[in-house]
Amino acid sequence: SDLIINKLKTLDVTREYNETKRLLNNATPLQVNTLNKRLRYLNVLREHKLAPDKAYVLTILPVMPPIFRPIYPLPSGDIQVAPINKHYRDIAL
Repeated sequence: SDLIINKLKTLDVTREYNETKRLLNNATPLQVNTLNKRLRYLNVLREHKLAPDKAYVLTILPVMPPIFRPIYPLPSGDIQVAPINKHYRDIAL
């Protein structure tokens, strides 16, 4: 995870955008779709002045209120836990 974040931090969006446009001029038909997709992502980052690490890495996880992720006892005595609670537990570790 840290490796990905560090790689995104070192990405120069303007340089990558210009390089991709240059590659698109000489691209084969098979490469055009991939390069166009890359160009769209880079263009959005460039136009909105977003850093790639801030745009594509979630650092704050919104948590649903407890009313929407209940824990309640079953008639057998077992406890039923909403699956989202287990998801939050796994992410927090």
